[in-house]
Amino acid sequence: MHHSSLDAPSRAAFLAQHRQLDALCDRVLEVFEAGDRAGVTTIWTEFERAITRHMDGEERRIFPSFRLVDPEAVERLLVEHSQFRRRLAELGVATDLHLARLEEVRDLVKRLRIHLSDEKAMSYRAAVSS
Repeated sequence: MHHSSLDAPSRAAFLAQHRQLDALCDRVLEVFEAGDRAGVTTIWTEFERAITRHMDGEERRIFPSFRLVDPEAVERLLVEHSQFRRRLAELGVATDLHLARLEEVRDLVKRLRIHLSDEKAMSYRAAVSS
């Protein structure tokens, strides 16, 4: 096993965090759909911090082992992370101003879920190759 490969406990934690983020996506949509302005501000802050913290951790601890398996895919994931950071910031401002539209939030959640699925697939490829 290569020293930079993703070990089983790290992979399990990575996948558990993805399940938590998916549940958080559900909560964000529920609050936005309910039109709860105070709740929107609270859940958005939690959501933005969780997604950002997750991406930061992946870039430091997970992507180096993924890069050994598929460097082009990692570059694509990093570009998506940059796009998510920008979109989270834009929607954060819109949320603070009570201007965030449900369609925009749904689109972000949809894109995040596709991204999380791509990362999960990458984790399987990394596990098989180690």
